[in-house]
This record gives sequence, C-alpha cells and structure tokens, in this order.
Amino acid sequence: MRLSIRVALGCALALPAWPQNILSVAGNSSWNDVFNVALDSAGNIYAPDYGGHVVYKVDKLGTTTVIAGTKGVAGYAGDGALATAAKLNEPSSVAVAPDGTVYIAEYGGARIRKVATNGIITTFAGTGANGFTGDGGPASAAKIYAPLSMVMDPQGNIFFTDLGNYRIRKITPAGVITTVAGTGRCPIASGDGGLATATDSCPGWMALGPDGSIYFTDNGDLRFFGYPRVRKVATNGIMT
Repeated sequence: MRLSIRVALGCALALPAWPQNILSVAGNSSWNDVFNVALDSAGNIYAPDYGGHVVYKVDKLGTTTVIAGTKGVAGYAGDGALATAAKLNEPSSVAVAPDGTVYIAEYGGARIRKVATNGIITTFAGTGANGFTGDGGPASAAKIYAPLSMVMDPQGNIFFTDLGNYRIRKITPAGVITTVAGTGRCPIASGDGGLATATDSCPGWMALGPDGSIYFTDNGDLRFFGYPRVRKVATNGIMT
C-alpha cells in the first residue's frame, strides 16, 4: 500500500479557491495505515503507522526514519530504553511538545507512550488493560480504552478521544487525567447546550481551535442522521 502525505497549492489565475497542484511530501510502499500526522516546530512530520506498529519521522529534506516501534511487530516492550527497540500496538495518533517530546496514542495497547528528546520511551498514560478508571489521579495508573485521536494545547495539556469509553479525556503536564466530555454512553443522538461531561457522545477524531475549544466527530450520530456530526466543546465546558 502506498500512502502519500500531500500539500495542495492554489493557482491564482483559475479557480483560486480550489487546489490545482498536489505534491507528495512523504510516504512509500512500506507504509501501512497512517490516519493523521503531527509537525514539530522545525517542520518535521511525525506519522504513526497503525498497521506497521511504528512511528515515522520525515524531515524537511524528505528523509524518513523510524523513531519508535519495531516494524510489523505489535506488542508492549521497551520502556526505559530506546524507542527504536520498543514495541507499539497500533499507534493511531501522535502529538509533539514544543521541546520535541513525542506522545504516541496506542489504540490497541490501551496506552499513551512518551518518547523523550534523548530517544527513551516510557508509558505516559494507561496500564495496558482496557477500562475506565483513574480520573483525578496519575494518568499512568489510569485505565483507558482504545485511544484514537490526540492533540496538545499550547500549555502542554494533552486531549485524546478515549474511544472505547465514549469520552474525551485530558492529561495535564503534571500527569493528572480527567474527563472533559462524554458520559460513557454512546447514544443515537443527543442534544446541544449542556455540560460536555453530562452529554452523551461518541468522540472519534478531534482538533483544537485557537481559543482552546475542542472540535470532534460524533460517530454516534451516524446511526441517526446517516452521517457523523462535528461537535464543539467550548472553553466553558458547554457542548454544541
């Protein structure tokens, strides 16, 4: 399977609102399933290969290296040693801190791993057992279930969709985990205007707005509307 990460360039002379040229900037036939990417402050691309169980780094010259995981081997191993010798289980999303630390959500591993700038990998969140525990305490002792999408805000807080628990959870720079959206129930449809932590939802992929609002796909609405909705959690905690 070939996967390319592409950049679209607009043409000012015709249809300026539409992309006219597409350039492949990363990807080759050895990549398996890459659903999203993250960039660091230097413009390097980080791509989690879900099916390949590794995370790639692509620099601005297009050179690709594996920074975490063992290609084609799923598992859990390597904490406290170099990430390139570790095993990952279905990495689905990455986030990069301003200092270059890389966080990796493992959908199949029920963990979030951390790769420090010296290349050493540790477990940042999750125990490896699917479940929902630990809010208000250390993320490393909490149970999570199929973490899918992950983003980091400018303050260093990590937000991730805890897909199996139908929640969005937050981990502070100090490592404390809490729930910011969802009740643990995935409805056919739910209303707007209430507290996000009291509103049923099925969070999938997510992004952060410049004001700190969270936007996410609500896949539970797929059964009711025939398509997923994009929902918003404002900074005051209200979901719409």
